[in-house]
Amino acid sequence: MKKILMLFWVYFILSLEGISFPQEGSLLFQEEKTRKEKIKRALDLIEGRLYFSVNWYPYYLSYKELEGEDVLDEDDGWMSNSYYVKLGYKSNAYLGDFWGSPFLEIYFRRGDGKVTYDGATWGGMPLKFKEKSKIYRWGGKFGGRRLWREGVNVYSYIDVGKREWYRGENEIIEVNGVAVQAYKEKYWWIYFGGGAGVEFRTGKDTSLGVDVELLTAPKSLRKMHAQLGSGVTFDLGGVWGVDLNFPLRFRIGKNCSFDLTPYYIFWSIDESNSKVVEIDGDYYTVYEPKSKTNVYGVFTGFTLGI
Repeated sequence: MKKILMLFWVYFILSLEGISFPQEGSLLFQEEKTRKEKIKRALDLIEGRLYFSVNWYPYYLSYKELEGEDVLDEDDGWMSNSYYVKLGYKSNAYLGDFWGSPFLEIYFRRGDGKVTYDGATWGGMPLKFKEKSKIYRWGGKFGGRRLWREGVNVYSYIDVGKREWYRGENEIIEVNGVAVQAYKEKYWWIYFGGGAGVEFRTGKDTSLGVDVELLTAPKSLRKMHAQLGSGVTFDLGGVWGVDLNFPLRFRIGKNCSFDLTPYYIFWSIDESNSKVVEIDGDYYTVYEPKSKTNVYGVFTGFTLGI
């Protein structure tokens, strides 16, 4: 993995310096010694380190579907069977005030647990029960970090990833002696984000920071599928979000730190398009209402430098 990341940095740095790979008959091909010297300089620039982080990832999910300001239904509860891992590479190279020292990071988050559904049937009968909920989020970040002043680092990055939420199960729920059919839903979208942060060294082995990221999903890449009747897939309306992190790090060795990161995530989804679905031989026009999701908790884990 480290060799692959190093090759990526070589290509990236050579591109920034305007160096192209040689072709037979070109001046660069004939000046082999010069080419090798430039590649050596690029290799010297990419010296850096890998790091791996693993975190326990419990969080509180608060999801509300809305009609105007009225709440149609909601999901609330702690999802404690969760984790968050990431693998990154930090370069020691400094490419100027704009790029700073580049870094590349890939990540995966998994949330799993039971939350409380509070809503109603189509006929208006109140309905409240525990349902399964699974949320996955993975992607990659690329950015640069730089020293702002003594003891203070700043950084910025772009982020591309995907979020999937599996809500509920196809099951029969009994409410006041009446059997009600619950159904499974899947929400997913590919998002693009831009973020920035600042890190303050508060002691020899401690630091704290603030990280803010804005996220959005293109129209063609945001969907919701409901296993309702014959099944239906909606095109979700506008999707945007905010991801706030407040990392606290305590160094416990030369290459290891203990991390505590309070965080807050917000997602807003606009109303979807309408679709016709068949249920028990009848046809209905349905849509997915607008919704708001609030998530918060604390990452707790370790980061190991390699």
